[in-house]
Amino acid sequence: MRTLDRYIVRSFVSAAVLALVALMLLRILSDMFFNMDEFVEHGAFRNVLHGMLSYYGYHAFEYFSQLGGIIIVVAAGFTVFRMNHTNELTAMLASGISLHRVIWPIVLCSMLLGGLIIIDQEVVLPRIAPKLILQRDGSDERVGEEFAVGLVTDKYRTVWNSPTFHQEEDEHGGKISWMLRPVYIVCDRNEKVALAKAYSMGWGLPATLDGEAGWQMTDAMLSRMTPGDITYDINPHCGAVYTAVSGQDILEHAKRAMLEAGVEFPAEGQYRGVHDWPKIADPAYEMEISASKLRFHPADPRADRTYTLIKPRFSFYVTTETDGRRPIGTFIAEQAQWAPAGETEPSHWALADGALFMPSDLTSEELLMQQSDKWMVYMSTAQLTKLLSTGKATDPEGAKMTRNIRFADPVNNLVMLLLGLPFILSRERNIKASALMCVIMVGAFFAFTYVCRYTQIGPYGAAFLPVLLFGPVAVVMLDAVKT
Repeated sequence: MRTLDRYIVRSFVSAAVLALVALMLLRILSDMFFNMDEFVEHGAFRNVLHGMLSYYGYHAFEYFSQLGGIIIVVAAGFTVFRMNHTNELTAMLASGISLHRVIWPIVLCSMLLGGLIIIDQEVVLPRIAPKLILQRDGSDERVGEEFAVGLVTDKYRTVWNSPTFHQEEDEHGGKISWMLRPVYIVCDRNEKVALAKAYSMGWGLPATLDGEAGWQMTDAMLSRMTPGDITYDINPHCGAVYTAVSGQDILEHAKRAMLEAGVEFPAEGQYRGVHDWPKIADPAYEMEISASKLRFHPADPRADRTYTLIKPRFSFYVTTETDGRRPIGTFIAEQAQWAPAGETEPSHWALADGALFMPSDLTSEELLMQQSDKWMVYMSTAQLTKLLSTGKATDPEGAKMTRNIRFADPVNNLVMLLLGLPFILSRERNIKASALMCVIMVGAFFAFTYVCRYTQIGPYGAAFLPVLLFGPVAVVMLDAVKT
């Protein structure tokens, strides 16, 4: 690197650090001045100081992403302005160095600083997003609030809805989340294939089954909605799962499985249960039944036995054109007892403390984050892309615009820099007049950018229209500078 390049880079870095400190302090002090009453709620001075340091320590990363473009322009402008004011640019021109050659180190440093802004947006902000939505007094305004979950889609294209979502703190400082009377709809393309809903005071709670996250619903019923060969004569629910697969059928299935595996089966009358038997399918309902143990009484096969499943699982599936065979819900319980068909009700398994589990990547934290106006701003580009591809975005147009802005912002910062530099590089007018023209031009571009984002011109126009209009102008203006 030449001596001149090192000198320009040092000047730019020094100006960038000063601009960063000055603008960050101005942003923090102005926010602190208007919101000091909220920090006072911490109590003692020591707690107030700790709360302020914690709040602004996290939000400093957000302020950096917001002010990054301005910092680049201020640092570059100050560097060139100082060289112009001290006639260093005149000396460079006299030595045969083009002004275009002078600004290349500044442009390169600006691009590197823009890279730091990208890292901040893509890596840092998504990781500290839960801290950024906290109030200035350190509380989470969402805890204790109730709000509706309105047709939110998870990665399985299952649509969730609930009139009430609530989260509160327990006595140990942990958080309890639940949905009241939740409903989920399993979709294939635009067609509804299954539906489950909790009645009365039915709850939906975050849970896991075999390491897979999802929601566990009480007082729930499952129904098929697709036309075809498989229909439910009576919809299964948390109290009963209707099937022709009896306890005796499961016992015979376990015997065959053990014989095929080469395991000797005890003689009848010498045992009262079977452990770890493989799943048995019920094609009539597209369902699989499993349990940790089948228990029966009495042991005498000639007597009328009572069959009980310990920790049973009744897993229902549907075959779709898009995804093939996919789960639509699993009924779980502490135990289930076989009830043969009667006069008013067909044969079924009666569940004790039954619940319906549905796998989903929809978490309590995600539902709470969506209540913040900036929840998509704090997401990375990869998260926004996933949000759109899985259909989870409640505002697809807003998500597209936010993602497009991520791609446009680095170019916007560069265009804003190139719009301002020609005025300061000009030797045909007063330096102060040049600086004023630079501020006006940069301010006009900055204002136009935000006008595009807050008007209804579409996600692509809002992000890229400023670049398309001002980009060629910046190139022409820079080329017109007499060097």
